[in-house]
Amino acid sequence: MAQLTRQKVIIAALTLGVVSGVLMYVFLSGRIAQSNVNYNVVVAKRDIPKGTILSTDMIQIKSLHRNIIPAGAAVNPAAVTGRATRYKILAGQPISQDDLLPLDHLSYIIPPFMRAISVGLDPVVGVAGFIRPGDHVDVIATFTIGQGTITKTILQDVELLATGTQATARQSGNTGDDTAKSNNQPNATLLVLPTQAERLILADEKGKIRLALRRADDKAFAKTPGVTGRAVIGPVPPDAPESQELFSRMFQPVASQPDINSLLAKFRQSIATRAPVYPKPTPVVQKPVEAVKVPVTEKHIQIIRGTKVEDVVVPE
Repeated sequence: MAQLTRQKVIIAALTLGVVSGVLMYVFLSGRIAQSNVNYNVVVAKRDIPKGTILSTDMIQIKSLHRNIIPAGAAVNPAAVTGRATRYKILAGQPISQDDLLPLDHLSYIIPPFMRAISVGLDPVVGVAGFIRPGDHVDVIATFTIGQGTITKTILQDVELLATGTQATARQSGNTGDDTAKSNNQPNATLLVLPTQAERLILADEKGKIRLALRRADDKAFAKTPGVTGRAVIGPVPPDAPESQELFSRMFQPVASQPDINSLLAKFRQSIATRAPVYPKPTPVVQKPVEAVKVPVTEKHIQIIRGTKVEDVVVPE
């Protein structure tokens, strides 16, 4: 009886071993089959430089082993066509979403033959808080030429692509140290032609730029000659020393300018108190006019006929 029980245990063990071997074989066969699976992905036909807009002739569908396919690889050519490359892509390399710029990137908004230029704005007088992407503005620049200043509209009806802030360094004004502190300066990105980009950069480097917001449906071009400092304060009498002092002080550097309001008050007071000088009139002497006697050489008589009166000359 004990020998029979021992035989049953051996048979059961052998049976379990066979079943385990079969299951292990099936499992390993499935893993091997899965490891040999290929997938169709989008790859580059040739080397594609950075910043290239992908077209259908640059890509192709290729079957690759699953172990060499990167995460996020594109499987549909339409998903990458028209997108710009973030990095250089080698021939045969699978194209993933990480290799492409995001769809909301600014480079997709710029039309052909146009340029996007960013300029800094004055944080106090700029209109960055009132304009939004898609608005149209005029660019007005102020330059200092010699001792004079001129303000001129250099660009009109320019589309605004984006607004933002840029971190710049500023010095501490209390202790005189050179410790740099963060200062956010507003800036605007404008859509311009290449020739307009040159004018805009020069104005930003050599002068001060303001943006004037236009009405949405205003497409008219205004012809403006610009304005100078002399035109703003108006003509002044050449013999007035106060006016010469005012004019010379108006075009001094800002750091050395005195109080302009006091100079203006002094100038207006000098003009108001200065009485006009007129030349004395020359007296006119009138001579007496002698009476002219007219000799009477004819006689007149009146003939009355009813209601009619007739004057008749009677010779002497």
